[in-house]
Amino acid sequence: MKKITGFTSALLFASVSLTASAATPSVTVTGGSHTPVSIEPDRQSGLSALYVVDASGGDQVTAVYTPATPGTPVTWSRFSSQGGANAIPIDNISGYTLADLEPDMGYIVTEGNRQTCFWVSDYASHPFAIDAVAISGADCSSVTLHPKGHGGRMVYYSINGRPLEIDREIALTYTSLEFDSESHSYRPVNVIAKLAYLRDEIHAAAPLTATSFAIEGDRFLAAWGLVSRAESNTIDPVAVDATVSVSQIPRDSADNEQTGGDASGGDMLGGSAPVEIDFEAVVTDGARFTEWQFASDPDFSSVDLRFSDSSMIYTFTESGTTYARFVAANGDGSCEYTGDPFVISIGESDLKCPNAFTPGNQDGVNDEWRVSYKSIIAFDCVIFARSGRRVAHLTDPSQGWDGRIGGKMAPSGVYYYIIKATGSDGRQYNLSGDINIIGYK
Repeated sequence: MKKITGFTSALLFASVSLTASAATPSVTVTGGSHTPVSIEPDRQSGLSALYVVDASGGDQVTAVYTPATPGTPVTWSRFSSQGGANAIPIDNISGYTLADLEPDMGYIVTEGNRQTCFWVSDYASHPFAIDAVAISGADCSSVTLHPKGHGGRMVYYSINGRPLEIDREIALTYTSLEFDSESHSYRPVNVIAKLAYLRDEIHAAAPLTATSFAIEGDRFLAAWGLVSRAESNTIDPVAVDATVSVSQIPRDSADNEQTGGDASGGDMLGGSAPVEIDFEAVVTDGARFTEWQFASDPDFSSVDLRFSDSSMIYTFTESGTTYARFVAANGDGSCEYTGDPFVISIGESDLKCPNAFTPGNQDGVNDEWRVSYKSIIAFDCVIFARSGRRVAHLTDPSQGWDGRIGGKMAPSGVYYYIIKATGSDGRQYNLSGDINIIGYK
């Protein structure tokens, strides 16, 4: 065959305006042992079509060109990895059909000033088969696989001779775990990783449950109903993961409890003691060791408390800041999960006692005698009349005296209280004083 002279890459990309009656030219490839698979070529390739055929059986492969303007004569040429600038004309063809074409080649059909370029790759030169999948190692982040088989890179060439990869879409599948917020648990999920070609060594993300690894493909065998598949032995999980949540259990705060200026507002945890915090952690299958850790410093250089339960409720009664985090590990401690710390701030205690109230007017203002408090964890208050008679006994700082004695409104005058209380900061309160009931009608 004679080489074309004067054929430049600029000519390859020449285009002309089509008339209203002209159609878009196209190429269809048929034949081979199985139906050819059409793939969308790279946009920068200069190709209008890419076909993969199976020429292993010696069956003829044919390309049919549909012209922009029927009846217009065309010429055919072919090119290799050197690109279209070195295309060689194909003799003894004057129509729109190229019979018995040679695969692993690019072709150019010239119609007037217009060129249609395509590539035909021979699958028989790049077959895929997988015989076995061996697991050679696993760590906290990945599992290393060594497949036995063949199915290396498949490439085609652009009109400028640039190699481009054909994605074989080989599938690596295995099972892992995914957290489900609705059920608040981990559930199995099928992981599918796509491989453009079969490598000698494959690294897969570490699974969170016992699983095997299957490799199957490729996209061409799948199109022909001839998928090749192999599966590894089952491996137990090495990696560990967890999902944690910490929430403050709401309690009815009395309107005489001080809440301003502490950590009870916004997204912060804590406030006026006692504070109940719900700690919850859900772990994956590989976790054999679980622990909630409490520390007084954010670096956890010294852990003050440890709890092996993954879920628990803890009541904070001491003032100060506590840092809490969850830790989980596998059986030999080689893989560990360490969660971000949560901050719980408990305010210092305070206790103030009013010296007067107006229970008789029932206007909803100052109708009860109650202390103002914060972070009081133990409280005992006894109220006496001037005669020494005990008229009220309060055991919680949120409680108050409504000014009644035996169900009847007490007369106005002076009464006395004695309080013994303990704060979250360890402060002991021993208070006593007067209570004045202001006259009422």
